[in-house]
Amino acid sequence: MKPLTLAELEAAAEEYDAAVAAGDDTDRFCTASHWILSAPGSVSSWGEPWLRRGAAGWATALLRRTAGGVRVVGSLEQMWGFACPLVGPDPERLAQAFAQDLALRRREWDVVHLCGLPADGPLVGALAVAPFHGRLFEVTPGIVRNVASLRGGLDGYLARRTRVHRKALRRAERLGREAGVVLEHHRTGDPEALMARIQEVELRSWKGQQGVGIEAGRMREFYTRMLPRLERAGRLRLVFAQRDDRDLAYCLGGVFGGTLRGLQQSYDAEQAGLSLGSLCQLHLLRITCMDGDAERYDLGMDKDYKRHWAERRVQTVNLLAR
Repeated sequence: MKPLTLAELEAAAEEYDAAVAAGDDTDRFCTASHWILSAPGSVSSWGEPWLRRGAAGWATALLRRTAGGVRVVGSLEQMWGFACPLVGPDPERLAQAFAQDLALRRREWDVVHLCGLPADGPLVGALAVAPFHGRLFEVTPGIVRNVASLRGGLDGYLARRTRVHRKALRRAERLGREAGVVLEHHRTGDPEALMARIQEVELRSWKGQQGVGIEAGRMREFYTRMLPRLERAGRLRLVFAQRDDRDLAYCLGGVFGGTLRGLQQSYDAEQAGLSLGSLCQLHLLRITCMDGDAERYDLGMDKDYKRHWAERRVQTVNLLAR
């Protein structure tokens, strides 16, 4: 496989993303270039890119050294482990090529730790028999995501929700109308200005007040990097709830590979009684279904409060070889 730099992967992003979109089993949105190229130096530690491209596909990893001195070949995005680091139409050939590449540089690494591998796909099986030269090989549970079908558009989606959930959404719409809330949707725009508006809401939210949002640190850096990539590629989906020209809430998402991915949302803590999070999320779904550019809604990491929006849980696995 031919080595690549991050800059070369960025330049080939369109071709790489086409390969990601053709895959059936991966978390397409988080494996795409807008996600993985935003991670190094923000939600992932810096290291030496271990990027490869060959006839069998792509490998997107990072060689980093832990505090204890262990040299790890791992996924570019290390915080959650959503992204699949191996992308290609032939898992068997790709696994063989990746293992051979590791063997050629055997003295440079101690551990291989790959995340985001589809639990039911052929890639894990192919890696299990790849020539890792007798090293200890282990497959462990990875991330679980909440996913729903958008079959039948918004009406079809809502028909599959519980009566209690539908009632709560109707209530959120009614409260919004009565309070004079206006919903504003963005597919394009100045990324810097949009990010500034997001941050203004975030700082007034309970997340921002408790320091667990995207108002600072690694999370802010990650989204500051990713939002322009989404906007340039036409993948940005962003809703603001306003009243009197003041942003009260936002819901940030993106569309790629037939998936609407929910990313982040927050609301002004003083407006908690208006159910603005649900209102923005519903509008994001409505616009996406009208556009017809997504077949599924991926809410990301499994959480109790997300399950009534979703229909199934999707499991990935991690690979450890040492």
